[in-house]
Amino acid sequence: MEETFIMEKAQLKKLKDGVLLTGLPGIGLIGQVVARYLVQEMKATKVASVFSPHFPHQVFMTKKGGMRLIKNSIYHFKAKNRDVLILLGDVQAMSSVGQYEVAGRILDYCQKAGVTEVLTVGGYSTGKIAEERRVFGVTTSDSLRETFKKQGVIFGEAKGSIVGAAGLLPALAKLRGIDGACLMGETHGSYVDTVSARQIAALLSKYLGFKLDLKRLDAQAEESQKVLKKVQEEVQKSMEAQFESTSPISAERSALSRPPFGGGHLFHPGWIASGSGCAASMWRSTPEASLSFYTPDPRAQPMKAQASLEYLALGMVSLAMLCVSVSALAAMKAEAERSFGLMLFSSSARAVLDAADEACAMGYGNFRQASISVPLNVVSEQSDDGSYVVGLSGAGGSLARRSLCPMEDADLQAGSVQVENKKGIIMLRGS
Repeated sequence: MEETFIMEKAQLKKLKDGVLLTGLPGIGLIGQVVARYLVQEMKATKVASVFSPHFPHQVFMTKKGGMRLIKNSIYHFKAKNRDVLILLGDVQAMSSVGQYEVAGRILDYCQKAGVTEVLTVGGYSTGKIAEERRVFGVTTSDSLRETFKKQGVIFGEAKGSIVGAAGLLPALAKLRGIDGACLMGETHGSYVDTVSARQIAALLSKYLGFKLDLKRLDAQAEESQKVLKKVQEEVQKSMEAQFESTSPISAERSALSRPPFGGGHLFHPGWIASGSGCAASMWRSTPEASLSFYTPDPRAQPMKAQASLEYLALGMVSLAMLCVSVSALAAMKAEAERSFGLMLFSSSARAVLDAADEACAMGYGNFRQASISVPLNVVSEQSDDGSYVVGLSGAGGSLARRSLCPMEDADLQAGSVQVENKKGIIMLRGS
């Protein structure tokens, strides 16, 4: 095989106002999630397969013991007034030359079939988790831009460049007189973002005029939000714990500022907290109570005989609470260190994975730099469906994510890491 070719599985009739919708691997895997969901929910029919020497030089092993070439697939379904083609794939071409060649062949096929519009779906990484995911867009025509503005798509805020098929397909389509747009879901960029994918799927169903059941995608999005919320809570806890660990006196006072018995029945009303110092304190139901010595309240009634006993009990309770507070402080510090380590691991792992995705998408010979704060162990494996899963561990944390390219196993030390695409395999080298 010397060039890309498309093997037709079914003969297409001339499409009615045809639109090509692409969902290839990219940031947050948003395009791939959207395309796969539409194929399943709309019961799209597979009409062609795309094979190319610009795809990685390997085959996928199947569960039944067979093998298959890496490919992209083209599906078809009918919307209300339009025919829709969906391009869904395992990978993108691995070099700049390959990207242009594959995109050209796909556009040849689509133009012949009657496609009049190209829509690509991708992710726009902001590096943060937004409560409400926005959809950003760029188009090759003013009319298409105005149409999508009415659908709530944001134009002019996304900056930078679009790497790969998501940008090339609509841009090259313009040279053929075909309008195009790239819709980008706002995403953190370091995980599969089903929430953002759900936003774009809903938008496309409205724009193209077809009914789409979003229940399964809603369930996936809800589950991913729960996971993200847990991550955010852990980060918040680590920040609070880190702050507390730097202020042991305030932490100790916080532990001692609450009465051990709720009602404070052992304490004589003739004693109030005042002054400052390192002595056992008496708690009162006021926010002013703090670690302090005791002085008699001149307004109080004369002390009774049991006052000395109560004072002795108070001293014993306070001493016990002081011991508890010291233990709590030590536990708090340990938890802060653990949480802070996990936070550093998360940012380091994300930096390596993002750099790997960029190097993979840019093609052979390209490399990126990543900075990591903790040592990382990197292991890459091929999953049952043929895709690659990269696992990273270190500092008590672990993370797994699908990767566009296979990645070399590595043990990395904290510092700068060079991430290089070497003939389709991501190589990691510490400096």
